[in-house]
Amino acid sequence: FVCIGREPASELVKGQLELDGAGYIVADESTRTSLPGVYAVGDVNGHHMLAHTAYREAEVAVNDMLGKRDSMRYYANPSVIYTCPEIASVGRTEEEAREKGVDYEVQKLSMRYSGRFVAENEGADGLCKILIHKKKRTIIGVHMIGAYCSEIIWGAAEMIEMQLRVEDARQIIFPHPTVSEIIREVLWTFDD
Repeated sequence: FVCIGREPASELVKGQLELDGAGYIVADESTRTSLPGVYAVGDVNGHHMLAHTAYREAEVAVNDMLGKRDSMRYYANPSVIYTCPEIASVGRTEEEAREKGVDYEVQKLSMRYSGRFVAENEGADGLCKILIHKKKRTIIGVHMIGAYCSEIIWGAAEMIEMQLRVEDARQIIFPHPTVSEIIREVLWTFDD
């Protein structure tokens, strides 16, 4: 089974709304378009075409309509591929960090560093990789492969959203035994 790409059907709004080069509706961090009172949420704006992203974009749009301050922060938007094993990520990849000229460090550990992962996934393995901003020491990316990743990645998104430094994130108490402890284990591999 292969599904490749989506194409916007933007002929309905062409000439009325600003479109990007791929034909998606351009929207700002509050999901406002070039036409006052018109918002672009979901796949029409081409950002992270995921259901949970669209839900959050709708909340941001409604809050903007009501005069409540809110904005999309796509850098902290998690993504999950529901395969076996699961793949989950949030934040920057190494490629994106290099392209943006971000000086970063990366550490990774096998998911087998989590006792619960080993106990519940006999013979399986996976990976947890964390990127941090070298100077600021903030977490800028978390990428995981293995069982339970979809249930863990939201916590990593929160760390990125809050721009937590490694030393702050290390102070978070992870319940034991959980697979999520792998994040804490990786954080402890970074030098102070």
